[in-house]
Amino acid sequence: LEGKDVSSDSLLSVYTTSPEAVYGVSHILLHPEHHLLKGTHAFAQWSAEITKQKVVHLPLSAVHPYTNKPIPVYVSAEEVFQEHMDAKLGIPCLNETDKAFAEEHGLDFELVVEHSTDGSTKVVNSAQFSDLDMQEAREKITKAARQKGCGGHWTSPNLCDWAISRQRFWGAPIPIVHCPTCKEAPVPYDDLPIELPNLDSLTDKGGPPLASAHEWVDTTCPQCGGPGKRETDTMDTFVDSAWYFLRFCDPHNTEAPWNKQVADYLMPVDLYIGGKEHAVMHLYYARFLNHFAHQQGLVSHKEPFKRLLVQGLVKGPSYRVASTGKYLMPSEVDLSGPEPVEKETGDKLIVEYEKMSKSKHNGVDPQELLDQYGIDTVRLFILQGVPPETDIHWNIRAISGVLRWQGRVWGLVSRFIELRDTLPPIPETLSDSDRKIERQLRSKAN
Repeated sequence: LEGKDVSSDSLLSVYTTSPEAVYGVSHILLHPEHHLLKGTHAFAQWSAEITKQKVVHLPLSAVHPYTNKPIPVYVSAEEVFQEHMDAKLGIPCLNETDKAFAEEHGLDFELVVEHSTDGSTKVVNSAQFSDLDMQEAREKITKAARQKGCGGHWTSPNLCDWAISRQRFWGAPIPIVHCPTCKEAPVPYDDLPIELPNLDSLTDKGGPPLASAHEWVDTTCPQCGGPGKRETDTMDTFVDSAWYFLRFCDPHNTEAPWNKQVADYLMPVDLYIGGKEHAVMHLYYARFLNHFAHQQGLVSHKEPFKRLLVQGLVKGPSYRVASTGKYLMPSEVDLSGPEPVEKETGDKLIVEYEKMSKSKHNGVDPQELLDQYGIDTVRLFILQGVPPETDIHWNIRAISGVLRWQGRVWGLVSRFIELRDTLPPIPETLSDSDRKIERQLRSKAN
């Protein structure tokens, strides 16, 4: 970035789904809540301008990473940003809205995409990437961005930094020292790990709890030796659980998180078992961290898990008033008629099997089941009937089938023990059919 209100080393991250058209950028749009605005002295002025005009041209520009030309930066309260996105590249030759914006504000832009009569599309006016087809240009421009250190391959916009910076005490410390001269200085490797201080209380409000531990916060900058302050946010426990499988390979190593040879021998994990929510959260971060470790040469395998088994949910019946959407407890439901209704009002209900939840009053107290049937019977009931990746519709009345099966097994074993205790086996008395069955049993048992 270039401008009077930003430092010379300030960078602006922008996500795009069309890297092949990067030479056609005419402008950059920022969301009014973009962190860049909150970190500048001119924020109050710009905020007031945005309230009045909806679109504000900021007194700064972004340097194009390929052409080195300045790109105007605007804040827009009118633009619809994708979820989790707070910055957008304006590429007029691909987007009519971007084209209208560029024309309205008198911005120059290049046509960088050319459609041929045969239906093919290629990139033009893009320096050494000109005349490449769209897919090849996308791959080569992305690779070049990675080599230049100004971009890379596609990432998911859902991978936010909420697991990194949290205002809590019980997370892993972030090894950064903030220095007035050097800005953000990483803590030297030899000084790791950073140990958290002991806090007398966690009652402070309006900031991270660690901010009150002045003796711990105040330190020296590892780069210039001047006064600095430690980062007081911590990392969420998701960060720790995202690599525990690697630490398990080498849990007693005091010199490194794990030894590469040991991890390469034991990893990857053969089977990852988790529920739907667990798989899309923990699995997401675990794969991300393992990809990073692979990129850094810390492990040979890119993927940490060979196979994923997403276990199904145990769902219970919920009763919801059709007119209001209110969830009722089972005791508030009249089941005597052809359709369930609310006891108090007689209102019709929507009956569904949903994930068990306190708010939906469709949970089951396991202790009551254990007291009535015993833990083995309950386990058999949960496991019988459906594969592990399938959802279960909880219906305790179906446990009668398990009880009958247990009764048959119990009767068979009891009868066997009784006969063995009273009559010693006499092989000579067995019939031909019984001998055949015995041979089959011996063959299967051995």
